Amino acid sequence: MSLTSEDMKRVTDLAKYSKEYFTVEYKAATNTLTLIVDGYKRNTIELDKAEEEYEKLLVYVKNAFIDFRKPGLTIKASDIKN
Repeated sequence: MSLTSEDMKRVTDLAKYSKEYFTVEYKAATNTLTLIVDGYKRNTIELDKAEEEYEKLLVYVKNAFIDFRKPGLTIKASDIKN
């Protein structure tokens, strides 16, 4: 993996503001998902079942948050009904 100029700008900005965010936008009219990182559109894809994929992403992110918790916690996302 290599760093792009956008990545370097993001890292530099992060040092100043200590905050980053990402958004996944689902647009029903065009069946598209758009990834937006720190206000910059990074990627847009058109899918036949964009709403289903959006829902899968929500579950994926939720499960990642659960699994990233402190190592001492024994419950994993797979132990929880989505």
